Amino acid sequence: MRKGDCLKAISKMDRAILAYCKSLEIDIRNVQLFNSLVQCVRATPIKENLTESFKAMYSCDGDFDLFSIVSLIGQEYLSVGYNSEAILFLNYAMELDSENLHMKLSVAGALSRAHFEQRNYRKALDCLKLELEYAEHLDFEEKQERIHENIAKIAFMEDEIILTVIHTKKAIILKDKRGACTMELSKLLSDLLFQIGDYSAASDALAATSSASSTDFLFRLAKISMAKNELKEAVNYCNEIINLSSCSTEKSVATVIKCKCLLALRETSTAMNILKSFIAQFPTNESSPRLVALFFGVLNECHLAIGQYSLARKWAKKQLKIAIENGFDDLEADAVRNLANIYIEIDDYKNALTLWRRYCQLCQVSTIGFFLKYFNSS
Repeated sequence: MRKGDCLKAISKMDRAILAYCKSLEIDIRNVQLFNSLVQCVRATPIKENLTESFKAMYSCDGDFDLFSIVSLIGQEYLSVGYNSEAILFLNYAMELDSENLHMKLSVAGALSRAHFEQRNYRKALDCLKLELEYAEHLDFEEKQERIHENIAKIAFMEDEIILTVIHTKKAIILKDKRGACTMELSKLLSDLLFQIGDYSAASDALAATSSASSTDFLFRLAKISMAKNELKEAVNYCNEIINLSSCSTEKSVATVIKCKCLLALRETSTAMNILKSFIAQFPTNESSPRLVALFFGVLNECHLAIGQYSLARKWAKKQLKIAIENGFDDLEADAVRNLANIYIEIDDYKNALTLWRRYCQLCQVSTIGFFLKYFNSS
């Protein structure tokens, strides 16, 4: 108690509260200690909600529920944004013996959130795994589902794609079990599997979305087919999109992908004719900068394929200009790579090397974005 009084005297309230709590751990029936704790709490940012709550914590046999007291203090600190103080008390709560799994579940969840907000992502993951154990013991399936999604989110942020895949799959199983929509999560899983090169599994995950008639579904199938080098299949998917969609942007993107596939199939003249015809129908001043840059990129590749290096460089530079002006890192990387290939063809290895270095830098900073976009909205 003396330690708590001394800390209180020098206004170290959080440390004083902790000292009083540890004294109560030794002498749980000490009303004077409890009153000192309450008085100390009244001098903190969490006084509004806790003072009344403490009155309900005195049990019938005259004992105080210390675990509840400490965990409540930690969660109140978290609610007002005092994350370091929250972690201090929540960690202490986890050290205390308690058979109350419901409260332990709540404390583990609060502790994971506090660590997350402090950017201690590894510790947040550890707390989420502990929270998951409690949720499984209590058979709280909806809670388990949310925890799996949170683990997947942080694992992705920590570049642990396999762990992200594992917990995304488990979240899908639980969602499906309660009859909830799994479409967006299945798309996410497909993209994750695509990223690690498991294209067959990516196709299977996509099939679970039951959206075979949607253009989004067809675009994803085209992307997977391209990765598997099934280029004719990818062209067929693009043709389906062009015939099915009434959106000019979707038609344009499908045309770009189709032409890239035709280039890879060495059908350069066909690709060039399709591009010229399409651009004539859709003037560049009516299209988005990103779409224009995509077309310029494919035009560059067409001219490069037939050895027209001057024209190839012209279109690559146009693509690069639009990409830089609009902050399109992925398209800037595409243009830089194309320019590097042109310089290699004309034996200008010095410029080619400089461009390849820039390309590597852009690949490091460019992100897919879909994953965190999903996680942040969930």
